[in-house]
Amino acid sequence: METIGIEQRNNRPLLFAVFIIYIYVGYYYQQIGCKYLTIGKKIQIPDMGAENELDILIEREGRVIVVECKNIKRAIDDKFVTTWLNKNIPQIRRWLIVTYPQIKTFEIQLWSLGGFTGKALEMLKNEAQKVRKYEINFYGTKQIIEMARKNNIQIIIEMLNQHLKPPLDSLEIN
Repeated sequence: METIGIEQRNNRPLLFAVFIIYIYVGYYYQQIGCKYLTIGKKIQIPDMGAENELDILIEREGRVIVVECKNIKRAIDDKFVTTWLNKNIPQIRRWLIVTYPQIKTFEIQLWSLGGFTGKALEMLKNEAQKVRKYEINFYGTKQIIEMARKNNIQIIIEMLNQHLKPPLDSLEIN
């Protein structure tokens, strides 16, 4: 689960939002179908001795999807995206290739209820168009709500609107 700083530990709406995004992503993939889904999987990066944690790991339709979930405290910025693209993704790919040698299609997703800054969004779009050996997809608040509506998962929207201020429908976030 995402690390929460000391100043945020007593922020119940924030903790609830982190919990909700995990539930939403899990519920979304359970609804559309998946072979395997786990939350909070700790992994050892081959040949590096490093450890990482996958927020959500999904296997469906012959592909493996790794989802990074972020809370609503603020929009994801270019500093986070730089680290995610240049450090986290290569480590995750290394682990995926060794762990799933029979699977050739990997997708790495970033879900953020706080959306993305303009520069971060531009970086993600550029990288998603550039990569060929795997897919990168990213979803901000609007896309998450649209996916919930499209898949008739109204309970998630209701829960978010009930516990978060301002309600998600009123947010103007990428």
